[in-house]
Amino acid sequence: MKKLVLALLLAALAGFGGLTLWGSLRAKQAYRTLILAIAESPDTRILETSYERGWLQSKSRASFEIRGRLGEFFQQWLVGLGREGARGRVGIKMQQTIEHGYTPVMEWLAGGMEGTPIVGRLETHLELDRETQSELGAVLGHMPPVSIATVIRASGVGESSVIVPAQRLESKLAGDEGGGWAAQWKGLRGKVVYTTDFDHFAASFDSAGIEGASVGSLFAVRDLKWTADLTRDESGLMVGDVNARVGFLRLASPEEGAPGLELDNWAMSQSNAVESGSFGSALQIRVQAIRLGDRVFGPGELELQLRDLDAPSLARLQRRGVGGLTPPDSLDVTRSSVGGEPVSLLSDLVSRSPQLEIRSLRLATPSGDLEAKLRIDLDGSRPELLRDLFTLLPVLEIRAELECPAEILDALYQDRGEELLELRREGWVLLDGERYRSRLEFERGGLIVNGLPKTLENLPGQTEPPAELPQVSSIGSGPDGVAAGAELLP
Repeated sequence: MKKLVLALLLAALAGFGGLTLWGSLRAKQAYRTLILAIAESPDTRILETSYERGWLQSKSRASFEIRGRLGEFFQQWLVGLGREGARGRVGIKMQQTIEHGYTPVMEWLAGGMEGTPIVGRLETHLELDRETQSELGAVLGHMPPVSIATVIRASGVGESSVIVPAQRLESKLAGDEGGGWAAQWKGLRGKVVYTTDFDHFAASFDSAGIEGASVGSLFAVRDLKWTADLTRDESGLMVGDVNARVGFLRLASPEEGAPGLELDNWAMSQSNAVESGSFGSALQIRVQAIRLGDRVFGPGELELQLRDLDAPSLARLQRRGVGGLTPPDSLDVTRSSVGGEPVSLLSDLVSRSPQLEIRSLRLATPSGDLEAKLRIDLDGSRPELLRDLFTLLPVLEIRAELECPAEILDALYQDRGEELLELRREGWVLLDGERYRSRLEFERGGLIVNGLPKTLENLPGQTEPPAELPQVSSIGSGPDGVAAGAELLP
């Protein structure tokens, strides 16, 4: 009996020891995958990384910087706040404490064994590095770190809870009129679920928003929500759905007498997919109401589709950044082969003849609906014509339609009435009662506007206008409600 108990005890100790070792190795593997995912972006550079593996607890440190578009946006934002000489970079320091082995397993057992077994717990702290903190602190003050609590399950899934605390923000620099600005950030909470190889990612973030005031101005953004459900395709692209919503936005300058701007229920949804090596994306934006002073516009919507980009080439472009779109020493993007592999990324990217289409652009106005459609097709079978804009024209097909209340276009040209009259004389826009209409077709280098042939040399304002002003005939209209060229009256 004693031998049996001893054998069971030794087996249990061996099991816990093996579990502890397996958990520590799994935690380090997850950390390595995270660092590789961060380094994969062409605008991100890893500056330092270290990992200390212990028996029951491990610690890691990493620092990296972000440049590119995000760095430039950060720089422009600081300059807008009054910080001169800001650099176009964001430096981030990451510290992690990882518990692995039997401790998280025992906690999982004590907690009711919900979900698959937990083999690791991580506490992650993200904060700005000294240089970025100094840049930001000069205009806003110290920014607290972001805390992320993560559990890693035996199934290879990580679950993270993110908290960005509420904070009062206040300008440290005097404005042009001797004042600054102050705002109340109301915090953010989120949850992220991902596989430890980062081939699947799902997230949800919510924030009550931010409200504040500056010299003579008020601003508020409320009820923010962002969700994503993405999976890595075999081409390397993350595809799936992304959604965002802003419940309310307000910008006002009551002291200056300018009309305030308000948005109600702005929502965006995007769905990306790869099918047979072809990448497509559908974007939809909706807004319930736009208020500009006493005038109310809306509802409004935009539906845009991008189709038939070559997925493997897009994945390569994503890894290289936009700078990898053309060879660095030449604009020549003709195909040449080295071992059968094409040199030009651009020609590969459009080899499937992609299309960009605005299927619907509509906004309700007090004078009637503003509507537009656009479709651009690119023939990717002739990569030798992709060198510049003029050689590109023969492989482009463009169709566009616009219809809007006359009151809107008249208001836009309020101080340039002669320019609008010239556009009408030349047939670029047609007046149909109380609405302006226009239809444009461009194919094989030929341009037709409202049924009239045009050339690129007689774009608006470049030719002598005819003496008569074309109008839309009252006997009907062309396809999709846009007047055909035969209906122009002399």
